[in-house]
Parts: sequence; structure tokens; C-alpha cells
Amino acid sequence: MKKILAVVITAWLASSVAQPAIAKPAPKHVPASIELQHTAWTARDGVPPNIRDIEQTADGWLLLGGDEGLYRFDGAKFELYQPRSGSLFSGGVLAMGRLSDGRLWISSDGASLALLQDGVATTYGDADGLPRASFYKVVQEANGRLWVASSIGIHQLEPGAKRWHDANAAVGLPSKFAALDLMQDRRGTFWLLSTAGLFSRPAGAKVFSKVMDRQVAGRLEETPDGRVWASEPGGRGMQLLYAPPDSKAAVPDMSMADSIKFMFDRAGNLWLSGDEGVRQLTFEGGKTIVREFSMQQGLSGASVWALQQDREGNIWVATPEGLDQFRPRRVQEAQLAPMMTFGAPLLAGSHGDAWIDQYYYPALDATPVQYGPGGGDATLVKVLYRDPRGQVWSGARDGLWQVNGSQRVGIPPPEDIGKRRFIVILDMVMDGDGGLWVSFAGRGVFRLKDGAWTALGGMPELDKAVVLSMTADTAGRLWFGTMDNTVFKLEGGKVTKLGAQEGLKLGAIDAITPYRNGVLVGGQPGLMWFDGQLFRSLKGASEARFSGVKGVLLAPDGGVWLNSSQGLQAIDAREMAQAMQQPDYAVRVVQFNFNDGVRGISSSESSTPRLTRLSTGELLFATTSGVYRLDPQRYRTNPSPPPVYITGIWSDNAAQPLLPTQTEVQLPPSPESVRIDYTALSLTLPQRVQFRYMLEGVDTHWREAGNRRSAFYTTLAPGSYRFRVVAANEDSVWNTDGASVTLVVPPTLVQTVWFKLLCAAVAAAALYLLHRWRLARTTARLLERMRTRLDERERIARTLHDTFLQSVQGLSLRFHSIKSALPGNTVAQQKIDDALDAADAVAKEGRDQLMALRAQHLCRDDLATALAASGCAAAELHSVSFALHEQGQRRALVPEVQDELFAIGREAIVNALRHSGSATVTAQLSYGAAAFTLEVSDQGKGLDDEVRKTGQRERHWGLAGMRERAARIGAKLAIHSTPGAGTRVVVTLRAALAYR
Repeated sequence: MKKILAVVITAWLASSVAQPAIAKPAPKHVPASIELQHTAWTARDGVPPNIRDIEQTADGWLLLGGDEGLYRFDGAKFELYQPRSGSLFSGGVLAMGRLSDGRLWISSDGASLALLQDGVATTYGDADGLPRASFYKVVQEANGRLWVASSIGIHQLEPGAKRWHDANAAVGLPSKFAALDLMQDRRGTFWLLSTAGLFSRPAGAKVFSKVMDRQVAGRLEETPDGRVWASEPGGRGMQLLYAPPDSKAAVPDMSMADSIKFMFDRAGNLWLSGDEGVRQLTFEGGKTIVREFSMQQGLSGASVWALQQDREGNIWVATPEGLDQFRPRRVQEAQLAPMMTFGAPLLAGSHGDAWIDQYYYPALDATPVQYGPGGGDATLVKVLYRDPRGQVWSGARDGLWQVNGSQRVGIPPPEDIGKRRFIVILDMVMDGDGGLWVSFAGRGVFRLKDGAWTALGGMPELDKAVVLSMTADTAGRLWFGTMDNTVFKLEGGKVTKLGAQEGLKLGAIDAITPYRNGVLVGGQPGLMWFDGQLFRSLKGASEARFSGVKGVLLAPDGGVWLNSSQGLQAIDAREMAQAMQQPDYAVRVVQFNFNDGVRGISSSESSTPRLTRLSTGELLFATTSGVYRLDPQRYRTNPSPPPVYITGIWSDNAAQPLLPTQTEVQLPPSPESVRIDYTALSLTLPQRVQFRYMLEGVDTHWREAGNRRSAFYTTLAPGSYRFRVVAANEDSVWNTDGASVTLVVPPTLVQTVWFKLLCAAVAAAALYLLHRWRLARTTARLLERMRTRLDERERIARTLHDTFLQSVQGLSLRFHSIKSALPGNTVAQQKIDDALDAADAVAKEGRDQLMALRAQHLCRDDLATALAASGCAAAELHSVSFALHEQGQRRALVPEVQDELFAIGREAIVNALRHSGSATVTAQLSYGAAAFTLEVSDQGKGLDDEVRKTGQRERHWGLAGMRERAARIGAKLAIHSTPGAGTRVVVTLRAALAYR
């Protein structure tokens, strides 16, 4: 029975929400339109279908519950919501709301209830004590107890408990009924609207008491002034349940409020579903004013299913087909008499009054006075001008006129122009002498003074110039902007022509106004400033641009206002000052366009001026759709900096959602592309939210992203990066804290430190092996050269032995035979003996040379033995002590090396014995693993200064020979000598060259 009752009531409520409860006859009058800015999103924008409820989270997201589940919206994108912990029920959302502690409650079509906080979802069902029913409302008491109104009554969850319990009997309610709505007002009183009637439970009471019988669907709501209302469909409107005793405001007429779904906004206005859309009831001076907005005006659907006001004050309306937003307009359309001129000229007076088109307005809200004849193209006004004396001039198709109150006085035009049927006046200005300069289309510029016209004002330089705009500055100069990218300056009777050579590049000059020592000029391509020497372009920041500039107005504080094809644009005085000092500076621009209530753009017609400021400070500007007003000091601004969130990371097209508490993301190694999605929750004008971001470790400064909500990077190297993003709302209020996340890119195998160290080790090993190979080759070549030299020496020795010495010996024998044949003791025999002695000396010298060539003869034993024997023998001749020491294990030396080392050591020992004057001479042989060392040292007088400088003694070649021998075997020879402290001769040879 309970299931059947729940199904029936749910179906009844759903049908009541979808449409007005009872069809009503068409109203006798059509309500006025809601005077708020409207924006609609539909299925083409990603809106989920059939949104049943709207709620805003504590952190600013707009949540939408409907047939397809729970979605969230940041003002730019709709996305299905998934909690970071726990899970929500599948299926559609029936209702939802916020508890006093900030948690969200969500009920489903499938008889489930969920609580959501900080992305953590807790779902309750049968196992938690909740029956299978439809849940319409959850309320939290101050002590934390939760109440839920369902299709079968009231259930409670005590603080800290995990199970719900049926509370109908405990609070004095029937056992079976449908609790349609439950509310606790600011006094603590509970109100219950149900199929069993309307009940209340005052603060501190235990049970509910019935207030009245009711059996129709409805909702409860409390207004900001403390009144409690209940909807009562069926033609009875809203019903007042309670009003504070001190309430002095009149009870408004709510007979027009005939809907189940309704909401009071924070200003006390009532919003509800109307006959063909959404209806707004405002209460002004005790009167109820009804306004409506329907599909014909742009509403996304014909009926209202949900209403909500966000924390920025925007009103959100859900229809079956979409989502709508209503917010206050910054710019209001002026309610004027029917305009006769497309893009009418505007002229401000000195007392809040204005001339617009052919009307004079004592005040904008006052009844206008028509000064022109009206009707037809023949009298269209193109130019309005107020000269320095206060006289108003009107340039219309039927001529030039002075305007005095509601009368106008015609001024005869130049003679040949007056013959034309239509006259087109482009602009006018008065000089310091009271002369009125007027630009006539097709005829050029004329000056009117004392009733007489002067062609070109007497300035032939203006011949053939089509002047579109004129102005006079405080220095008495006149400036003329032409159609052909030229500006003329008239000063002291002299005309200066300025154009492309001075940097001007606007084409037709549609607007001109004095600024500093020059002028600001505007045209279709943009806005430029003439600084007295050159024209400089002004550019806007954050994708703002200047184009189609038809009106330029200087504010009293030095700021600049523009009427352009982009709408009304404002540049702050500080921004202008910065741009004047820094030519490339991009100025921040405040935009007022279709998002602020402006329809149309600045007209391409030649009417002027298009922009003016009343003496009250209010601005007026004209577009193709009407005239609009803005008070720069009073328009609504948004003071709230937007919360900023990073919503996801994409790496090589693979998504990685970012959890709210997540501060670090591990990316795959060597990502080719990384996309970082972010958002800012400013729902008033999300189109104007501005972002800046920076990836620390890659970017050196902030990147201006405009309204783009993604950042892109490629080929990130291994390491840790911190991504930061900040945002500003539509009024440039920045959240400088923003949001941040650390991105960690791990290295690939080839990018790891160990791999790099391994590569370095392999490279070092390769270099070492290459070095050893080259060393081996060098050693082999050296040994080969030494063997070749030894072979050559042996060949020469054999040759000397076999030829020269044998020949000398043979000659000696022949001379001996000749001698024996001669008589004894003769002079000839004596001469032969002398020759034989000489031959013996030659033979001895030859044998000595032969022994020198036979290297093995130098050191027949090992080096230590040979040096010891040679050193001891030499030491005896000089009466000096000699000793030889060995260090390390004795090793066999290469024969050729050993001979050269022996020769070097012997020479060093002999030199020390002969020249040092030392009492002792020592030789030491060191057999090291890396090198072999021969050292000969003494404690004598040391080398002479000349020897230390030249490296040898005059006419002595011992030291030079030692160096040559060392070089031949690849050894290093060093001589260390200190006067009075002795000399050390050190020979070092690498082990690879020394040992066998």
C-alpha cells in the first residue's frame, strides 16, 4: 500500500511541477517584460534535459538535478558530476537542497537519499532505516538532527546515528500521509505542508499541531522580512501563514501567484511559473507589479520546473528545454519618443537636459519637447552641436538651424548649396573668434562669420578634403578628420596636414577629440593618439579590441569612453597614462555590450555625436537599436573574486580528473602533450572571466589566457612542475590565490640518472680501451723503431768489423812484412813503426765505435748490477762513496730500454762524480706498477747558473745526450738542482714501455 501511495503522489507532484496546477483563462492584459538581462542555455549548449531542481554548492558550483542525474555548471560547461568518494544513486534526481551546515541533500527517483559534502557522498536506503519512498525535503535542526519529508511521512536521523527512524508518532502526526514540504523558519518554528493538512511546531514544542486542512500540492517559503508563505494552486494564489508582529509593510496582493513552484529572491521579489513562462512579482508602494518573460522573448521553455538565486544575486530558471539566467542590467535603454533618425545624434545641456534627434528633454525621464518639424527624410537631423556660448545648432537635411527652446531658426547655407533639395551636414565646430565651421557633404568646409560664408574658411589646404569630424581644443586649435586618412590642424592661421607619414592608418576619421597635447582619433580599424609628433595605435588587453569607433569622450578624471562596434568601452585614466608612457602597453578595457542590456551597435550612419555626458554625469550613447544610458558611478558591480579550480589533466589525450584535495599529479614519462583544464566560478558573466596561468619550471611570467579555460604544453622534460592559475570576474576583481597543482613527469629509462651514469661509464670505458689500444700501438711502433735501429747498428757493426777493421788489420800486416824486409834501425823502418802505431790507434778507435754500436755490450747483466759495477769503479777513481738502491720487486726490462737507461744512468753518475763535489752519490731504481723510475742524486754544489739556463755545459754534450736517449725510449727526464743542496736526475718510463 505504501509503494502504491508513493507512486501516485510522486506522479501527481511531477505533473504539478511541469505545468500550472489549473488551467486559467487568458489574462485580460499582457504583463510587462521582466526588466533584467536574460541569457539562455539549451541542449545545443550541453544542458541536461528536464532539470527538476537547482542548487549552489558552498564552493560555488551550480548543481542541476534532472532525469539524467546530477550535473554541475561553471557558467561555461555542463558536466556530469561524480563524487570523489562514495557514489551517488543511478537514475534521475527528484529534489535537492542545502542544509544549514553546507551539506547538500539529493533524492532520487529510485527512493534513495544522499548527503554530499566536499565531494564525499553518503547514500541512505533500506539498510539504513529509510523506507522505499519519495523524499521531497530535508531539514537540519540547530542540534544537528535531520528531518526528511517523504511520501509516507517524517523520518529523523539523530546526530552521530547511522540509522533513520519513523518519527510520525513521536511528533504527533498521522501514521500515513504525504509530507510535501517541510520548513523551519528563522524563529525555529517548523511548518509542514502535507496531504493531511498544514501543521506547525513552535520552537521547543514536542509535537505538531494542525493549522488548517489542505489536500493540494504546494510549497513553503520564508521572505527576507520573516513572513511565511504557502503556495495554494487553484486560483487562490499565495497564502500568508505568518507575519512578524513588528512588520509594518503592507501585505502584498498575491492573487496572481498561482503556482506550486515559487521563490522569493533576496530583494523580496517573488518568482514563479507563469502562464507562458516565468513571472516576477515586485511590490512597490503597496502595489503588486507583475512582469513576465516567455518563449517569445527568448525563454528556453514554456514552463518553469525549478528556481534558484545564486550568491552573486543571479536568478536561475530551469525549463524542460533548458536553463535561463536573469541578472540586473548595467545599461538601461532610455525611454524616449519615437526616433526619426537611425543612430540619432545626442547633445547634453548644462542642467541634466539633452537634445536627442528632434526633441529637447528637460530631463531624461521628462516629457520631451519637439523642436523640429518631424516626419519624412527631408528633416532628419544628422548633427547637433552646442557652441562655447551655449547656442545649440542643428544640422538637418533641410538645412542649418539655430535651436532656441522649442523653436528653430534657419540659417541660409552657402549660395550654391542652398539650391539643393537635400543638404547633408557632416559636422560643425566654432573657433575662438566665433566663426562656425561647417562640413557639407560634397562641397567641403565653409566658415560662417557675421552672416557671411567663406569657402574652405580661407584655407586652400582644405580644398577637396571630405571632413567627417571636427573638434576644438583648449589652446584654440581646430582639428579636422577626413575620409582619406588625413587630419588637418589649424593653428594661428596655419594649416598642418597629418597623415600616413606621421603613422596615421585609420582611413575615414569618424571621431576626433582633444587629448593632452594632441587628439584621439577613431575609425573603423581602431583608435589612435596623436602625441604632437606621431600617431600611435592603442590596443586592448585580454582580447579586447577597438573597431568601428564612432564616438570618443574624455571623462573628467582623464579616462576615455568609446562608442564603437564593440559597444560602449571604458579605459581607466591610469591605463591611458600607462599607454602614453609605454607604446606597446595593452590597456584594460571595460565592456558594455549585449551582455549588459545593449542591443545593436554603433550605426554606420554619419550622425554625430553618438556619445555624450549629461551634466549629472550619466552617459548617453546611440546604437542601431536605440539610445542607452549608463551612470559610471552607480552601475552594479560584482565585488566577489571568483573561486578558481583545476578540474582535470590531459596527457597525450588521456584524461586524468583532478580531485578537490589533490595537490600532485603523476604524468606518464615523456608526455608529448599536456592539457590542464581549469575554471572560475563567477556565474554572473562567465563570458568575461579572465584567466592567467603559469607553469613554474617552464614559464618565466604569467600567460594571459583571456576567457580560455585550458592550458597546453608539449614535450615536458622529466622533473617537477607547479601549475598556477588565477582569475578575475567581469569587473576585474582578481582571485590572486587561485589554484595550483604539482605535475611530476618521471623519466623514461633513457632519461634516468642511472642510465646516464651507465652511459658515461660505458663511454669512459670505451675511451680507456681506445687509449690502451692507441698506447699499445704507439708502444709497438716505438719498439719496432728501436728494433730497427738496433738491427741497423748491428749491421753497421758487422760491416765495420768485416770490412774496415779487417782492412786496417790487413794493412798493418802488410806494413809489418815491409818492415821486416828493411834493414834494421833505419829511418824508413822508424817511420813504418810510427805508421803502425797510428794504425793500431785507428783500429782501437774503430773497436770502441763497434762496441758502442753493439748495445748489448753496454749492459750485459741486469741494469742494477751493471750500474752498480760501473758506478763503483768510477767512484774509486774519484775517491767518492757510491751506493745503489732498489725499490719494489725487480723486473726484467726491455733490452733496448735497459741499454739506454744504463747509458743515461752512467752519464748521470759520472757527471755527479766529476762536477758536484759531493762526498756521496746515490742511484735508486724503482720498479712501480705504473712506471719505472731511475734516480741519481748527490748533495753537492748543484748546477751552475749557466747550465740551469741553457741545459748543458759549453762544449759538453752529456746532458743533451741523456735527453736524446730518454726521448728515444719514450721516457721523461727531469733535472732538479738547488744551489748548495745538490742535484737529482730523474728518468720516468711507463711500465708498458719499460718491462718485458
